[in-house]
Amino acid sequence: MAAANFGKGPEIVSLMEAGMERGQNVTVDMYPYDGAATAPLVLLLYPGDDERGTALKERLAGMMTGESEDDDSREQLTADLREYWRDIASQPDLLAQARVATEEPPEGLYSWIDVVGYQSMRIVVSEQEEYEGRMVTELAAELDLAPFELYRQLIVEEGDRAMVTLGAIQEADVRVVMRQPWAMISSDGAEVDPQHPRGRGTFPRLLGRYVREWGALDLEEAVHKISGLPARYLKLADRGLLREGAIADVVVFDPETIIDRATWAEPTLYAEGVEHVFIGGEAALSHGEPTERRLGRFIPYTAAADPS
Repeated sequence: MAAANFGKGPEIVSLMEAGMERGQNVTVDMYPYDGAATAPLVLLLYPGDDERGTALKERLAGMMTGESEDDDSREQLTADLREYWRDIASQPDLLAQARVATEEPPEGLYSWIDVVGYQSMRIVVSEQEEYEGRMVTELAAELDLAPFELYRQLIVEEGDRAMVTLGAIQEADVRVVMRQPWAMISSDGAEVDPQHPRGRGTFPRLLGRYVREWGALDLEEAVHKISGLPARYLKLADRGLLREGAIADVVVFDPETIIDRATWAEPTLYAEGVEHVFIGGEAALSHGEPTERRLGRFIPYTAAADPS
């Protein structure tokens, strides 16, 4: 991830294949997006050390760790932070304190900017559409602003609507790795209140975008990457294939219509084009509508098999 690693997809492939040649059991699972976790900018900057800033910093830290006061809300915190960042625009000492707290936080204060750096971040949602898809460091340089100041201005203008991915990846690198026969596809995402489009978009995106629209994979190859290949790697001998005697975990989809709808701005949108889902032979989705059955269950992990 990050601009410094753009174009290194082939190096990842070489490292993987070198390990396999040495007899190591290595593989990859990935999701089909060019960015990792997302965050609203308003949660990324820490205020200064003045009394007002200190109180906001405590609330912000609580919101980040899930330990905020019951009567505090992200909406109220966002409103208060927008007002704060607007009010101190002409106070260089406070801005300098805030920048140090954000970029070089003291022990006990977690900062994504300190951990991954501005160079890893890409703007994915902004009211200024020309900013979307831009690397933060490149856009800031173009505007002759420090990345911190770019974020401060966007918070004042857009509140929590402006968002970045915390780990930008180059699309070409995504495809280089994805095409490898040992690369599996996973969502690594949440279904309940997803914050990233991969939670509800991964598999329809693979089949609708990478197969049908972009031709990056064959349909059979893509289906194998989300079924038979991971099942074999995890030694789930009775799953992942359509054959007599196997457990009937089956998804029926239309290859001409399946598509993801979840976006960076609206990650909760459901996909289209899936007609039926059977879990253990029983319908969980019928004619595009969920049934009342709750058929999913935990499958214990077993030692990974040799993927060869």
